[in-house]
Amino acid sequence: MPDKRIVEHAQLIATITFPELPPKQAVALLLSLFYSREELCELMDIQSSTLRTHLSRGMKTIRQIRGNSGVDELKLVVFERLSQMV
Repeated sequence: MPDKRIVEHAQLIATITFPELPPKQAVALLLSLFYSREELCELMDIQSSTLRTHLSRGMKTIRQIRGNSGVDELKLVVFERLSQMV
């Protein structure tokens, strides 16, 4: 059974990191950097099709804002936004 505190902590970080995204999309994108899709579905208690929707819509918004795509770009966005908090 996954530790649901992971999702709670991710929600806090995701709201800061991706304020332009709906919370579930932001959490899915953030946690996708650390967990497999199967693990994410279990952590977030959602179906794989719902996860795919959250990830694709979230990345679409990030691409529209940043003009780039891919996991490396996502990592860069997370790093830039979190480093601004320090």
